[in-house]
Amino acid sequence: MRDTGLSLNTVAERFSVSPWYFSRIFNELSGSRFPDYVNNLKLNRARELLSQDQTSDINEIALKVGYNSSTYFTSLFKKKFGVSPSKFRNNSRIQGLFLLFGKIFTY
Repeated sequence: MRDTGLSLNTVAERFSVSPWYFSRIFNELSGSRFPDYVNNLKLNRARELLSQDQTSDINEIALKVGYNSSTYFTSLFKKKFGVSPSKFRNNSRIQGLFLLFGKIFTY
């Protein structure tokens, strides 16, 4: 999910409405502000990538989901999930090992 211009202005222009009007309608229909919604999508995708893609570093993950600043990405990720992206990745690795060992020892 690369950020290919997914901004309020770009989307509003695509629907031929003003940014103010699109924002108001989006908020009414979704119960969320558009930028918050987009950030939520990006952060959830980053969480998936951190668990699945062990070869990309944190900066590459941030770029893949549309953040140009890994510092900004890290602060948003930690605010949403309560841990830094690197700590989340390490915890995912440990959980993966426990699952693997559990399967090995149950056979």
